[in-house]
Amino acid sequence: MDLDQFKALIKDRSVILVGNSVELMNYESADFIDSHDLVVRFGKAIEANERERKAVGRKLNVWITGDFRAPMIRIEPYRTMLQNVPILYVRSRIHMDRPYNKI
Repeated sequence: MDLDQFKALIKDRSVILVGNSVELMNYESADFIDSHDLVVRFGKAIEANERERKAVGRKLNVWITGDFRAPMIRIEPYRTMLQNVPILYVRSRIHMDRPYNKI
């Protein structure tokens, strides 16, 4: 997904950005998060168990990740959750001279 495709995806929709702070786990915000038209999640802000579902919800429309969390796509249940989800990869500031081939 490129920037123009992303802009078209979010146009005229309610969008929530869900970060991967552990602070989220202190709240049961699932209903509020999932009530948005589009849920954009960063890193590990995707549910994998019941506790996480109550905190961060289930809805997942776009996943944004970088080097650290990208390998999650190889692990169940994340592989299934991310199967048809557009992924925006944020390149790390280190090793910009090397191609990315971890996935």
